[in-house]
Amino acid sequence: LVVDDLPASAWTGIAATFPRFVNQHCFAAEFPEQCPDGKGVCGTSMAGVNALLTSHVPRLGGWPRDDEQPDTVTAMDLVVFGWHRAQEPSVAGHHSYFDHDHYRFDRDAGRTRWRTEINQILARNGVALRQQPDGTVVRVGSTAVSARTSSPLPPSGDPALDHKVSTALAKYQDPDITVRREALEALWDAFERVKTVLDPTDKKRSATSLIELMANDAASRSIIEDEFRTLTSLGNGFQIRHHEVAKHPVEPSMIDPLFARGLALVDAAIRALSIAGSP
Repeated sequence: LVVDDLPASAWTGIAATFPRFVNQHCFAAEFPEQCPDGKGVCGTSMAGVNALLTSHVPRLGGWPRDDEQPDTVTAMDLVVFGWHRAQEPSVAGHHSYFDHDHYRFDRDAGRTRWRTEINQILARNGVALRQQPDGTVVRVGSTAVSARTSSPLPPSGDPALDHKVSTALAKYQDPDITVRREALEALWDAFERVKTVLDPTDKKRSATSLIELMANDAASRSIIEDEFRTLTSLGNGFQIRHHEVAKHPVEPSMIDPLFARGLALVDAAIRALSIAGSP
C-alpha cells in the first residue's frame, strides 16, 4: 500500500472522474442550468461548479488537471467535494423546441456511484485510503491495527482514558500525516493514563497492580513489565508526547509500527481492567 503519497496514476483517475461526472450532469442537481421555458433542469451550470470548487478546495487552484497533481489531502478534499454534490441523473422528459432533455436526480445512487468509482481507483493503485459511505475519506490502517480494532474495546471504567483511545483511533484513520502524528500522541497519553487508573496517587504501584491483572504467571508479567518500560522510554525519547529539539523525530514509516505496538498494550490493559471491573 502507498501510505502517504498519492501516485500520479491515481490522481490521473480522480482528475478524469470529476469532469466526466460534470459532463454527464451528475452535479446538475446542485449546479442546475434551467430550461429557458422554466420546465426543469436541462444541464449543468459550469460557472456554479467552478465558483464553489474554488471556494471549497482553494488549494486545488481551480479545475482539476492530471498534469498538476496536488498534495494527497487536497486531492481527498476534491473527492469529498464530489461525493457531496453527486446525484445520478435520469431523463424526465424531452423538450423538442430546444432539443434538450430535462432531468430528475437520485442522490443516493449518485453518491454510491461516485464513491464506488473513487474507491476502485484508490484500490487498484495501492493507495491506503478509502471513501466511506458518509463521504469521509479514511486511511486503511496496517494489518496489525486493523486486527486489533476488529472488535471494539470495552469501556475501561475511566471515561477520560476511553476518550483518549477513541481520539487516537479516529485520528489514526486521517489521510493527513500530521493528524496521524497526533493519533500517536493521543495513544501515548492513553498509555500513561492507564498506568494510573488503579491507584491515582502512586503511578508505580498502580502500574504494578495493572500488570498483575494482565498476567497470572511471573514470566508473562516480566514480559509485560519490559513492554511497559520500553513504551515509556519511546514516549520520552521520541517526539511523541514531548517535542523538544533533543528528542528524536518519528519518521513517517514508523507511525504504523509504533501505533500498533502501543495499541496492543493499551488494548490488553483496558481489557484486563474491564474484566476486573475496575472503578
